[in-house]
Amino acid sequence: MLFVDFFIIMTLFWLTIPAVCGYYAYSRGRSFWFWFIVGTFLPIIAHVILIFLPDETNEFEKELAEVRLQYGIAGTKSEDTGNRKINKLLKKDKQKISFEIVEINQRKVVEVFINGINLKQIIKALEVPIPNQYEGIPLELFRSTCLHLLGEPDMNYTDNENRSALLFCKSDSYFRSALMARIEIYRKYVVWYSFQRNQKPDDQYKSLIFVFNKIQYMSALDAVQQKIEVL
Repeated sequence: MLFVDFFIIMTLFWLTIPAVCGYYAYSRGRSFWFWFIVGTFLPIIAHVILIFLPDETNEFEKELAEVRLQYGIAGTKSEDTGNRKINKLLKKDKQKISFEIVEINQRKVVEVFINGINLKQIIKALEVPIPNQYEGIPLELFRSTCLHLLGEPDMNYTDNENRSALLFCKSDSYFRSALMARIEIYRKYVVWYSFQRNQKPDDQYKSLIFVFNKIQYMSALDAVQQKIEVL
């Protein structure tokens, strides 16, 4: 009986080591169970590794998540989606996005730049032999309360696949031939994919995928929104 009690006590004591390791990892934005298992077999090494790994928690990210939950905004999805296609997208190199207010035909619009290249130029290279003439995004879709670029497109500028209109043709009605894309918001990333012209399906955009760091994306979005508010 004494042996059984000793065995139970030692087992519980031994399990506290990986439990502490797992909790410490979790507090730094990492997987509890992964580090619990590592700590079970390599208790000392696991703790040493965790000390030198960067802290993945971010106060801005925490605050952003709380705000988005408070207002019911999409975008608190985990990167562990269970969807192979999305997971593959998230592993791609991250692009840098920026927005610029320009005046076209006496109307101000917002143009999108990805890695410093105008999105219109990127699309033009794909649309052969005759590229469309696009304008930017209407200012109204950049209101601080608008979620058009945050995975919840404006009902007047979306399709039945829940894509967001990004570029609008100059020569057509303002929305009928717009270039659309699905925007997925994750805990750390923003993904634009499934590009398509509204009501004009084809495969020429199927290779077009952009993955952004969410903090950089939100900062760029906030910057242009502040400029629009003072216009």
